[in-house]
Amino acid sequence: MSSDFKHRHLNLLEITGFAMDDKMINYTRLIMERAVNLKRIRLLDQVPCDKGNAMNGMGSTSSNKWRFPVDQGEKSLIKQKLIDGFSSSAEITIG
Repeated sequence: MSSDFKHRHLNLLEITGFAMDDKMINYTRLIMERAVNLKRIRLLDQVPCDKGNAMNGMGSTSSNKWRFPVDQGEKSLIKQKLIDGFSSSAEITIG
């Protein structure tokens, strides 16, 4: 894809399963850069599966790396990282 590509029809970006991770931040910023008419960004936690929490009892420590921002400080930090250097007026909601 050309680096000067601009998408003119996307006005809502909703990401389910957003995590506090540089890859997710960079991905979201790339979309913000390309979607020139973006009005709203909604970042959501993962939808729980029907069988309950699949991570329980597995002893995985990776959940710390891939976790959803929960408090206001973390949410403010994510918003700041997303808008840093952009002139986007998109409304960002987390949660």
